Amino acid sequence: MAEILYDMFDFTKKSINVAILLFIFALLAFMLRIIPLFLLPDTGYIHVIRGDAEYNLRQIEVMAHNFLQYDWFDPMTAYPNGKNIGWGPLFPMIAGAFAIITGASGQAAIVNAASFVPPLMAAVMVPVVYFIAESVSISRFAGIIAVALISVSSLFFLNYMSYGYVDHHAAEILFSAIFCMFYIFAVRDSSGEFKPDIKDKEFLKIFAYSVLAGVFYSACYFTSPTTVLFLVLISIFTLFSCIITHNSGNIPYKLGFINTVAMIIPAIMVLIFGIKYAGFAISSYTVVHVIIPVLVIVATWVLILLSFGLGRTNLKDNKIAYPSVLILAGVIALFASAIVVPDIFSSLFSSANLVFGFGNVAIAEMQPMTLDFILQSYQIGLVLGAGGVIVALYKLYSTKENGYLFVLLWMLVTAYVSIKHMRFDYFVAAPFAILSALCIYYVYSRYYGDFLSYIGKEKKPAEGKSKRKSAKTSDAHLTGTAIFLVITGIAVVFFAASVVNDVRFTEDYSGVSFEKDKWLEAMEWMNENTPDLGVNYYGEYSSDSFVYPEDSYGVMSWWDFGHIITLAGKRIPVSNPFQDNVQGDTGCANFLISGSEEEADRIMDNAGARFVVTNSELTTPDTGILTILSWVNPADITVDYMICLYNSDDSGNSGYSRVYTSNYYNTTVVRLQNLDGTYIEPEEVDVITTTTSGGVKSITGYQTVDYDTAVSEATSDDILVSQNPDMPCCTVQALKNYRLVFESSDPDDNVKIFEYVDGYEVPGEGTVELNLKTNTGREFVYAQKSEGGRFILPYSTIGNPYNVTAIGQYHIIETDEYFDVYEEDIGAK
Repeated sequence: MAEILYDMFDFTKKSINVAILLFIFALLAFMLRIIPLFLLPDTGYIHVIRGDAEYNLRQIEVMAHNFLQYDWFDPMTAYPNGKNIGWGPLFPMIAGAFAIITGASGQAAIVNAASFVPPLMAAVMVPVVYFIAESVSISRFAGIIAVALISVSSLFFLNYMSYGYVDHHAAEILFSAIFCMFYIFAVRDSSGEFKPDIKDKEFLKIFAYSVLAGVFYSACYFTSPTTVLFLVLISIFTLFSCIITHNSGNIPYKLGFINTVAMIIPAIMVLIFGIKYAGFAISSYTVVHVIIPVLVIVATWVLILLSFGLGRTNLKDNKIAYPSVLILAGVIALFASAIVVPDIFSSLFSSANLVFGFGNVAIAEMQPMTLDFILQSYQIGLVLGAGGVIVALYKLYSTKENGYLFVLLWMLVTAYVSIKHMRFDYFVAAPFAILSALCIYYVYSRYYGDFLSYIGKEKKPAEGKSKRKSAKTSDAHLTGTAIFLVITGIAVVFFAASVVNDVRFTEDYSGVSFEKDKWLEAMEWMNENTPDLGVNYYGEYSSDSFVYPEDSYGVMSWWDFGHIITLAGKRIPVSNPFQDNVQGDTGCANFLISGSEEEADRIMDNAGARFVVTNSELTTPDTGILTILSWVNPADITVDYMICLYNSDDSGNSGYSRVYTSNYYNTTVVRLQNLDGTYIEPEEVDVITTTTSGGVKSITGYQTVDYDTAVSEATSDDILVSQNPDMPCCTVQALKNYRLVFESSDPDDNVKIFEYVDGYEVPGEGTVELNLKTNTGREFVYAQKSEGGRFILPYSTIGNPYNVTAIGQYHIIETDEYFDVYEEDIGAK
């Protein structure tokens, strides 16, 4: 161990200078990532990134409260079944320990403390990247260039390690990089003879590096099982390294030893840690994570045995024989595994397809990478990255050193999966910085002398030597100088532009990505004013023994808002960003898009939900209705709900506008959020006249007419629409079993909470009205048309426990009858 520490930290004057530079760049990385802290308003509650960060904070808060006890089952989400958690305990344990150490007490203080953990991990990435780049290039200069770039480049790398983004992705990035660092230390010179000897210092260092690589891969696994991606990287590296070693006339025994040590450690640690879930899902804590490291070990020794066997035949000098045998063996192994262990093969194949294939995933961060984002993130630095790939290939060809091979494959594998799913771009940052540094270092070492010669600052020639330069030499100096200046200029511009880009990004990120006051206002109200669940927010639970109390209930909302309901509202969402209960009989998508109250009620009953939370975003065309429809029936995303019109006038002005059809206004989410659940009959509507020819429908007319006229005169070619999402183009019936109990104070983008109730049945005919005043002071009229000689009324006029209150009594217009309804008559579900 002393030898390892000496290799990494030799305390010479140059090393001290390097340490100072590492500190400066680590501080830069940290400061860039805490910019949001200084831009967020002081609202008395720490802002957090919406989504997964909210649930990580839920875990951290519970772990800080229970002295780092991790719960694999959580009843505070995915009602009515609860949730077996697929994330690992390491990141929330680290953040929880940090909260305890810093003395954080209470939710806001714990959130604040935990929010600093990702920026601190970003700072630690700086020396890690330095040691990798220095090890591969054998140059401190290359290491310093790499840390300068890693501190500022890649927006996803910046985003996932910034203040407020309290997510396990930060730990994935850090621990995977440390794993790669120690693995590179072990394999950088794995050619030649290998004889295990505990008295040999080099052997002991390789052993220690292999152990540390295994330990930090285990740390990756305990953070998130999806970091198995790095075992895919190791497998690909092992294949190519064995081919290079074999074709160099050696047998890769050393790599076999390294992989055995590095992979047996996580296999053992997984067994000690325990298999948490049945099956072979690669994205969960199943036995497959014991199998895969063992398969890597077995595959490595199969490659070694094949190398040994071919080395004893007349094919040992044939460069394509070994790769050909490996391809044949691989095909046989795939077919054999599909037949012998079909369940494991199917699970691994499905998981690989999810990561490496283009799946139809309705999650923004799992969408394919766009060219715009690549250019925004890496801009002119792409030239440096491409140059680094070329340099690494050249160095690999000329030296056969494993360090270059590993960094190349690290870049290619992570770049490939990030193109498929953009969130994995955070894994690209480290190899990109290292390869860019290799490019800059190569140009510096190769052409800096030409630059000095060109500007006349080369060393004086020895006595008796001629000072004359040939035209050929001068041209060479000019070419070298041009290359040096271009790459240097690109590096400087890339660094400066990245800093500016990162500052702008974090400013925007502070403005749009954090929880806004309206959600916190609504959730704090829910926590304080809705009935107790009978479930301890900080409790420790097991899926085998937990049963929900009889008085417990769920909260129906769009899945994107589930974690904030748990974290800030301390209530149990039916759906969540894990995408539980999005579709089907308990699905939030089916509930929100439902066109009938009977269907909505059925879903609420199936889900055991008592409250509904909506916001303005859910009724907007692009981020609301169309997104919800994509989970229910993508084929409906056409004229059924909205129509996009091209408009022009005589002055030459033109543009597009969207109009809404009756299907839009009859969705449950629009009836709740936009219409407050009341009965509405429009006075006038817009009518689109169409004709159909050759299977193509064309618009031939557009006019605004009286509603009764439109209904009586409309033909099958006419479509009734409205330009205003709050003013229907059709009669919309009142919701009988939902009452507004809270709305946030932002009138333009507000959160509303509704309670699902039985309602009070009153006999009568005609239209009943009730004037209401919300907690914000807004007044509206709840109206309902009788059906079957009765009304079913959701609001009480006497005894209402909420701040959305009745102004006066119910009034039946036709009979001029007034009456009260008591709260106990409403009947909560």
